[in-house]
Amino acid sequence: MADLSTTRTDLDNITQRLKRRWHEAEEVWDDAVQRDFEKRFIAPLFVQIQATRREMDELAARMAQARLTVR
Repeated sequence: MADLSTTRTDLDNITQRLKRRWHEAEEVWDDAVQRDFEKRFIAPLFVQIQATRREMDELAARMAQARLTVR
């Protein structure tokens, strides 16, 4: 099983790939449907990813603190 820092790094890498791909799509797809898709799916997804990253950072800090307490 991957540790939390590896999972966080994977999430960051995948997010960057998704952003690049979305920007590539925007170069050839620029209409009302694209804007609606971005508003309904892409933008909320990136908001959720940011929230997940913050929660993962908080969890990592709490886990580190717990490890120090156990020692």
